[in-house]
Amino acid sequence: MNDDIKKLQQERISIYQDLYRSKVPQRVPLNVSVTYEFVSQFAGLDMREAKWDSRVILEGMDKLAQTLYTDVCPVSSTARYPSFYEILESQSFVMGSNGFMQHPEVVGMLAEDYDYLIEKPFDCLVERVLPRQYKALNIDKPLEMAFSLAKSIVAHNNEMAQ
Repeated sequence: MNDDIKKLQQERISIYQDLYRSKVPQRVPLNVSVTYEFVSQFAGLDMREAKWDSRVILEGMDKLAQTLYTDVCPVSSTARYPSFYEILESQSFVMGSNGFMQHPEVVGMLAEDYDYLIEKPFDCLVERVLPRQYKALNIDKPLEMAFSLAKSIVAHNNEMAQ
């Protein structure tokens, strides 16, 4: 690692350590980070493509890091990968035509579920609420539900590894 970069890294670590130890740091740390959607637009990328393949956004991240001064990674991760939500047949998070993950007006819990929630909270969530939000988590089809859940975990882990 370049000596200048190593020195800057140590300075930033020191600033945050001082701050967390209630010491006055040598300067105020700058904690600025933006979302994948912002980076996609900043880099002029197709947001839908960037959401499906996070490797596409790497050049945009580098360009942003060279442009935006901050003491932390300038790009915050997002858990809103479409692969994960599409496998689970999410009703809560769907990709819009512009690539933004959207949260439509949906209901997971109904008024008649409250007594059951009080009586058996875990059972209520697993049997009623989650299947309304994620159609692939249907307890009446346990094998399909297990496969969907496993596929979604693999998809999520693959996204996080890229």
